[in-house]
Amino acid sequence: MRNIFRQTNDPEVEAGLEETRPFFWFLILVLVLLYAGSIYVSPELRQPARFLPYTTLFFIHIALHWYMPYLVQQKHKLAGYLVVQIFLISLLILISRETGLVIGLYTTLAGETIGILEDWRRSLLAIVGYLALMGLTYGLLWGWGSAPDWLGTALIAMLFVLIYVLLFLRQLNARAQSQELLAELQEAHAQLAEYAGQVETLTLEAERQRMARELHDTLAQGLAGLVLQLEALEASLERDNTDQALQIAGQAKERARMTLADARRAIDDLRAADTVTTESVSR
Repeated sequence: MRNIFRQTNDPEVEAGLEETRPFFWFLILVLVLLYAGSIYVSPELRQPARFLPYTTLFFIHIALHWYMPYLVQQKHKLAGYLVVQIFLISLLILISRETGLVIGLYTTLAGETIGILEDWRRSLLAIVGYLALMGLTYGLLWGWGSAPDWLGTALIAMLFVLIYVLLFLRQLNARAQSQELLAELQEAHAQLAEYAGQVETLTLEAERQRMARELHDTLAQGLAGLVLQLEALEASLERDNTDQALQIAGQAKERARMTLADARRAIDDLRAADTVTTESVSR
């Protein structure tokens, strides 16, 4: 599955990256609200000695989230990025001593990690890791007996993030696959239009007219079948039934290939007939 969170030189992938920007805007909004809420509820954070480092680190943390697609271009850079972000989160929690930041900051980072991994099994392992980090943080700062106060909320937040991100990625991948299918159909249409132009230039001899009618029937049946399959594909995407949509897309591509093969065979016959006719006239 194509990783749409990583920057590449492929224009199509870059277009897919633009589609993920709403996800990052939502993530940044959550972080800004966490920052504003922590400043509001904690008068100590408004003191210059803590406000300046806290604000600086928080906005570095936000900036890294925003530029993550440009920082994590290869898999081996992901670990370094996550280590830096976890280190910043630890500093922010130590400075603020706000319990709400633990769940908020680790949950947003978990959502981003799930988006990078794009696999529910590895995503579950990542969630377990983040829950372990939360438990370690709460245990060291507020005592190991604080688990009942945060564990339920953390599990619900992580489950929500997992479902939201995976559904978001599923929708984007389905849209990308439909666009690829549309591009293939447009290319097939262009080829068929070129073949049709070649057919129109042929002479009106009886045998060639029969072959032209055969080509027309082949294209009409093939395209009519493609239209029906595309309508079924559109209906499946509207119902978010991506499995059925993928199956229909595969059938549509196979039909397009068969139609093109039949068209090529008919055109080859036309060319062969033209050669025979030309040789007969020259004799």
